[in-house]
Amino acid sequence: MAAIALQAMRSRWRIAMTSLLLAPMIVPVIVTAVAIYRTAVELRLSGTLGALVATHAMLALPIVTLNVGISLRSLDPSWLRAAAGLGAGPLRIFFTITLPNILPGMVGGTIFAFLSSFDEVVVAAFIAGFQNKTLPVKMWEVVRLEYTPIVAVASVFMIAVAVIMFFAARIAGAKEAGVSR
Repeated sequence: MAAIALQAMRSRWRIAMTSLLLAPMIVPVIVTAVAIYRTAVELRLSGTLGALVATHAMLALPIVTLNVGISLRSLDPSWLRAAAGLGAGPLRIFFTITLPNILPGMVGGTIFAFLSSFDEVVVAAFIAGFQNKTLPVKMWEVVRLEYTPIVAVASVFMIAVAVIMFFAARIAGAKEAGVSR
């Protein structure tokens, strides 16, 4: 939604809002973590699952917005005007033209947002409570406090999942290339 809103804005406002949306990527991670932690403490949300989810969503927003924005720029505006000229309403135009064309950007943004969120240890360590620790935070604590085989097992599992996903993407790409010929 943010990418669609940015595209519809005037140039001056678009630059200001883009800067605001990209701030979590530009500001150093420790500064972001301290600011979010202080806000969560004031709102009495520190250590809650809601705060952790909201924080990761805020950190992923620029990544998804950039990916969907790139997909939107490749969308020909004349298609939208043609659909409106043929009597399609805004919802029908969105679901039949806009959404299918931005879907690759949404999928790519989702994947990159997940990877970025999964890799985030500093902010998660500040926000997560005792019960809401992410796997990377737990691995960091285990390595820092005691060395057990759990970290090695988790690492092998994560590498195996990455390799399986890589080969699944390659197979899906090969099938897609075979179908389009």
